[in-house]
Amino acid sequence: MIKLRQRDNDIINFINNYGFLSIQQCANIFYTDNKMKYDEARKRLKKLYDNKLLHRLFIDNNKIVYTSNHKFVNWHRYLLIQFYSLLCQYGKINTFITEYQFTDMGIRPDGFFELIFNNQLISMFVEIDYSHNTELDRYEKLYKDGRIQEYYKDRYGKVIFPEVVVVKKNIPKNLLYSNNYKIIYLDFTFNDFSKVLL
Repeated sequence: MIKLRQRDNDIINFINNYGFLSIQQCANIFYTDNKMKYDEARKRLKKLYDNKLLHRLFIDNNKIVYTSNHKFVNWHRYLLIQFYSLLCQYGKINTFITEYQFTDMGIRPDGFFELIFNNQLISMFVEIDYSHNTELDRYEKLYKDGRIQEYYKDRYGKVIFPEVVVVKKNIPKNLLYSNNYKIIYLDFTFNDFSKVLL
């Protein structure tokens, strides 16, 4: 029988909330400051699995993903969790909301993040274009609406509109940009991830 630590409970709760977690994602999120973070995450997830607290699936190239009870991986969600896990390495995440809705405007980003990086707040909407293409003109409408800028002005004393990060399998040659806010494109490898911090 395993004696659960606080981090074990945090990992289990994360998996219950978001569906699954790979070993590398777990290492990035829950073992950020550990020099042997991958090995520590691998051993702990295996122990939770051996004690029947988690299930596991084998995906691409025999990679293991731990789940609460999912029988398949939702790749759209997997890529969002991958984004989150990479972001964890750069600072403190104040906010992570999936599918935040602006119902009156028909806008539902896949993720909304607020990160403290070098004592600066970076906020971003994230769109995972796994099975669709994001309609970026909706963000122009949201910008012109002004509610986001007003929120940040009231809360932080600054007029801010979050950057929009679009994650696609392949980045197209003809990219859309905005004069009002930053649009960043990443592919599914996340190789240029640090672009979201610039």
